[in-house]
Amino acid sequence: MKKLLVFVLIATLCLLPMVFSACSVDTSVMSAEEMLPHCDDNITTNPLETMLNIDISADLYAVAFYNVPGDKVTIDFTHHDKCSVTKRIENNTLYIVQDCKPLTIHIGRSTLCLVVGIPESWTGYSINADVDVGALGIEDSKAGSIHVELDTGACKVVTQNATNVSIESNTGAVMFQGKTDTLDVEVDTGATNLEGSANTVTVDTDTGAIKVDMQVQHMDLSTDTGAINFEVTNNTTIHVESDTGSIRGTIHGDKAQYSILVDVDTGSCNVKDQIGTGSQVLEINVDTGSARIDFVQ
Repeated sequence: MKKLLVFVLIATLCLLPMVFSACSVDTSVMSAEEMLPHCDDNITTNPLETMLNIDISADLYAVAFYNVPGDKVTIDFTHHDKCSVTKRIENNTLYIVQDCKPLTIHIGRSTLCLVVGIPESWTGYSINADVDVGALGIEDSKAGSIHVELDTGACKVVTQNATNVSIESNTGAVMFQGKTDTLDVEVDTGATNLEGSANTVTVDTDTGAIKVDMQVQHMDLSTDTGAINFEVTNNTTIHVESDTGSIRGTIHGDKAQYSILVDVDTGSCNVKDQIGTGSQVLEINVDTGSARIDFVQ
């Protein structure tokens, strides 16, 4: 009887919208091109002589950024009787707000989308995005600074040459591709996949695998529950930490140059403590799980 009650409780929880994401995490992110056919309304700014920073908040829509020709910011979105999309310019910032009436639930064939086109001539501006329910895509961005906060939904950020990128996600996969000086990712539940190059990369997840394939100088990867898999080049400092989960790493470099510190409570590791001949540092901390690090030249 107790087993039946537990089964019913789990099934019920997975059907509740507020916790559905804990049972099934959506990892898909539609591109702007894929979203635009779902958009049947729009707002366009007047011609802009100078670039603006972009601040967007959305509570129910999937959001995408992409580059467009010309000197106007375009805003295409799906019309919904109980939702609105507004814009205003203040303090050199374009604020875009998608807001729905309380308890609004969208059930239908159409996908709710909000697509922002940024003049392709702009460089070095900032994007600040706060999305409650819905995926977020930032495509081939020329922004200098990107800050993303997501409650439920996957996120994909592609940059050309950003100064800093920070992504915070409660539930949803995070993907990054491109070049940035500083990359900071914090995820409660969801996988993280990073590609490209950076000076400093920091990833902290509660539950979710981490995969990194980058040229990076300083890297700090930490997860409570989930595997860590990385392949890096040009490193000086590497710190990987997992409470429960395996660590697999490939380092393009000379093992002899690395000072290595290993702390594994339950599990195994194929590298041992050593004092290196160079300034590089590799630190591995595992509570439960194995670690394997391969050096290639």
